Formats: sequence, C-alpha cells, structure tokens
Amino acid sequence: MSDTSATDSRTVVSAWSPLRNPVYRNLWFAGLLSNVGSAMHGVGAAWVVTSLSRSPSTVSLLAAATALPSFLLALPAGALADVLDRRRLLITAQVLMLGVALALGVLELGGSLTLLLLFLLTMGLSVGGTLQMPNWVALAPELLPRSELASAGALNAISMNLAGALGPALGGLVIASTGAGWVFIVNAVSFLAVIVAVYRWKRNVPDTTLPAEHVAAAVRTGVRYVSNQVGLLLLLVRVSAIAIPATALAALLPLVARNEIGVSAGEYGLIGAAMGVTAVGAATILPRLRAVLGVDRLVLLGACVLGLGLVLVGTATNLAMLMVGAALSGAGQITAFSTVFSVIQSVLPGWVRGRGLATAMLVFQGTSLAAALGWGAVASGVGSGTAVISAGIAAVVLGVVTLPIRLASRAELDLTPMPLGALHHVIPIDPDEGPVLVSLQWRIDPERRDEFIAAMRPIRRLRRRDGAMQWGLFEDVEEPGTFIEQFTVSTWSEHERQHERPTAADAEITTTAVQFLLPGASLQASHRIAAHLKRRGRAANHSRPPAGGR
Repeated sequence: MSDTSATDSRTVVSAWSPLRNPVYRNLWFAGLLSNVGSAMHGVGAAWVVTSLSRSPSTVSLLAAATALPSFLLALPAGALADVLDRRRLLITAQVLMLGVALALGVLELGGSLTLLLLFLLTMGLSVGGTLQMPNWVALAPELLPRSELASAGALNAISMNLAGALGPALGGLVIASTGAGWVFIVNAVSFLAVIVAVYRWKRNVPDTTLPAEHVAAAVRTGVRYVSNQVGLLLLLVRVSAIAIPATALAALLPLVARNEIGVSAGEYGLIGAAMGVTAVGAATILPRLRAVLGVDRLVLLGACVLGLGLVLVGTATNLAMLMVGAALSGAGQITAFSTVFSVIQSVLPGWVRGRGLATAMLVFQGTSLAAALGWGAVASGVGSGTAVISAGIAAVVLGVVTLPIRLASRAELDLTPMPLGALHHVIPIDPDEGPVLVSLQWRIDPERRDEFIAAMRPIRRLRRRDGAMQWGLFEDVEEPGTFIEQFTVSTWSEHERQHERPTAADAEITTTAVQFLLPGASLQASHRIAAHLKRRGRAANHSRPPAGGR
C-alpha cells in the first residue's frame, strides 16, 4: 500500500519508474490499448454527430451526454469502489462498455444510428466509464509507493495522450476507408485488453473483521468526509477552474475544424494526433517541471498554455494553425489536470480514496456538463471561433484567480495508517445496531478555555470526516475546565471503522488537543448504544480509557 509518509513534492522521480512494478505495468499497457480505442471512438462520434447536424447546440450535446452520467453516478461509483471487490467491478464496467461500443458499430454499419441513439449509447459508455474510473485511478496508490504517485499521474497522462495521438489518426484513416462503424467495433475489441489484465491481477485484499459497508451508508460517509475536508474542497475549486475552459475545446473543436477550416476526416484525425503527441511530451517532462516550479506554478503554467492554445484555435485560418493551437491546448490541460489530480490522490486516505476521487470526478463532470452547454450557447450567439477565444482568456484569468489556493502544502500530508485500539463491550451488540453515542471527558486549565475550544474545531472536522453524524462540545457549569465532547455514529460497526481510519496527520490534530489536558489527567470515554425494545433490561453503557482519545 502507498499510504506512507509524505515526500517532498520537489523530489525528481522518473515518469517511467512505476512501470518497474509488473502488475502496474500490465494494467498500464492494457489501459493504453483501451485508451487508443476510446480516442478512435471520439473521432468517430464527433464525425457522425457533425454529419447528422451542424448546429453548435446539438453538437455540444455530445459532450453533455458524456458528462451527465458521470455527474449523476460519480458518488455511487466511488462508494462501490470502496465497498465492492475492485477486480470484479472493473471487469463488469469493461464488459458493459464493450457491449455498448459493439451496438454503436452495428447500428452505424447498418445505417440505423440516429442522433438520439448516438446520445443514448454515448451515455451508456459514460456509465461504464464512471463505474470503472474511481477504481482505475485508485490503482496507483494501491500498487505504488507515495513517492511515485506524481509519476503515475504523468504516466496516466502519457497513456491518455499517446492514445490521443494514435487514436485520432487511426480513427480518421478507418473512417476515410471503411466508415465510422468500424471505429466503434475496434473500440469494443480494445476493452478486452483491460478485461484480461484485470482478470490476471491477484489483488491483496486488506484484512478486516468488519462487515462490508452498505453502499448508501458509504455514500453518506463519503459526502461527510469531503464536506469536512476543507483542503479537498479547495482542490476541487482548482479542478473546476481548469474544466471550464478545457471543455470548450472538446465541445467546439469539431465545429471549428469542419465549419471554419473545412477539414477532411483524415485531417481531423491529424489534429487529434497533434494534441496527443504534444501532451505526451508535456507529461514526460512533468516530474522535472514539478521539481523546478512546484505544483502551484506548474498548474498556472498549464492554464496559460491552455489559454494560448485556445486563442490560436479560435483564430485559426488554416489546418497548420489549428493543429498548433490544439497541440498547445492538449499540453496545457494535461499539465494542469494531472498535477491537480496527483495532489488529490495524495491527500486521500485509502479507506475513502474511491469516494474522494469520485467526488473530484463529480465536480469535473458537473462543471464540464454545464460548461459544454454554456459554450454551445455562446457559440450559437457569437460563433464557434469567438467562443473558443473567450475560453482561452477564461483559462488564464481563472488560473491567476485560483493561484492563492495553494497545492504544495496539501501534497505533503502524512497518511501513514495509525489505527486506534480495538473497541470492547460487555453486552452483545449486533454490528448494524445503532446509533452509537460516544462521550469523552476533557479536563483542562480553565485559564486556557478559549485556546482549547479553538483547538477542538479541527477535532470536530476530524470526527465528522471519519463518520460522525453529529458532534458537540459541552462545558460543565459546575466544574470549570471540564468539557464533554460527544458525537454520534450510525452503527457500532461504523464506530469500529472509525478506529481503523486514523492517519499520522490525524494523530497530529489529536495530539494538539490532548496537550491541553491537565497533568495526570486522561481522556475517559463512554460508549452508549440506542436502547431498542429488544435491548430492554440491559445496561447499555460501558466506560473505559480510550486508545488515542476515540
């Protein structure tokens, strides 16, 4: 597992070093083949939709159809990634996408593919992609040490953009020679590579005596974690700031290419290839750029390069200029996105990683959905070129405005697992019984009351992040300096999970508060469970000194 101590974000690690891990290497190459198929599909879908309609609003719906399922299903998908067996879920998602891509190919070859069917089946592909994405992104932290996560992010970017270089060129050739239907068929076949690689992976499942979380409860816990993790919320703002202008390229490039420049299918494939080649080059040097510039300035650089590329796309008068603009846009957005997402990976502990990454996907896809519709509306009013230029200006402005949200300090959290001692109880308790009321008595110097209350605010966020539904701090009116901290947890098993979840970074927060205890004083914890009818006549209270204050 990779939840080890933090590393200096400026340490240079080769972009290729994660490939020394044989499991990661096999999965990465399988993903590359699948990404090539997906890139070919993107060219085919864009070609089909612009053949059926030249309306900017209609064409932008293709990007919206991709984003909508991800927006609606991201959180359930993240919960499934943390609760279910990742191998089975990955294989299920790949089989789903294989079937949808095959249906697209058969319909197109038979001349029966309409705009409605294209949009619906595109949504089906997006459903499969949403189910597999939290699992796929979470593979790197599970297989690699934390020092290689940034390189894994760069490798992921290389895979996507190498596919972006090869896929459009191959897709354009296939469309020109045999039609778009065979592009969809090739994409269907490409999912087999991932199915085989995942099937061969013998995953080490973490040992636990606790029952699996219910999906609905896991979603709620994930939402509580994210809403109480201020640093992660700020990182999601950076994601949105990149997604808004980047979406204009995906939504409007087909229109600019066909309506303004008049490119052929083969030439459109070359545009995508130019984006991919440049992005691969950018991803290859990302670890060194990160070491020199740091993550914050690197994201700003990516936003500026993205903005310049979009302006060139919007003002392009020939194929060469359009290719240069698209290439710069691809390099800029991959630089910004991969850097921010590598930081997001590094701040998520293993138990909530799928849900945290799914939340980032939710924000990205939700922003992309709204932006795709917005840029389509702008293009309908002022023209595709002007809309893309506006997106380029927005990329730079948003990059500068969000720069104060620093990434560097958040990338260095120590997520080394530091589980607390096991819970004990005298009465028999079913794991799903609850809610559970936990009370902790703090005895401090009354003169330091205000300082102590301030130190407990991070404790509140910590309890809520780890699963507490409610939290409160109460001052004893008869004994100055005595405080009772109380929080409720949905079930006994969920409270047991709370004892498995702490990290070294959490321990630092707890230590800060514990230092306020009077000399010789210790925390006293009481655990009470709701007295349902079947528990009548039992004493439901058991007190003991807690391990670590939980």
